[in-house]
Amino acid sequence: MPITEVGQSGVCILLAGGASYPGYMAIGSGSGVTANATGLYAELSRKIFTDTDTTTLRKITWVGDWNSFEMSGLELTEFGILTGSPGSEMWHYENLGNPITFDGTNELRIEITWEVI
Repeated sequence: MPITEVGQSGVCILLAGGASYPGYMAIGSGSGVTANATGLYAELSRKIFTDTDTTTLRKITWVGDWNSFEMSGLELTEFGILTGSPGSEMWHYENLGNPITFDGTNELRIEITWEVI
């Protein structure tokens, strides 16, 4: 379920001229988010995008980075793209199934690309 119902609706509203747009990436340790959720199930961290790339025709890539200190001791199972603070609109959601445990020696970079076809 990569693109949520809110994300699909948001793209249509943006094309019509008015909506809030994604500006944040969040990571978490939960599961069970539905297509119309407003946040991750168990959010650990939320950041403004490190980069947003629109140089390729019909594609957008959002990037989120966390350093090894920020990730130390965390178990990552979910991440998403949101419009703002907790309770905002979630446009994209991914669940990894099995957790990835960070021991303080690994950084995290998430790149999410949408293509409009």
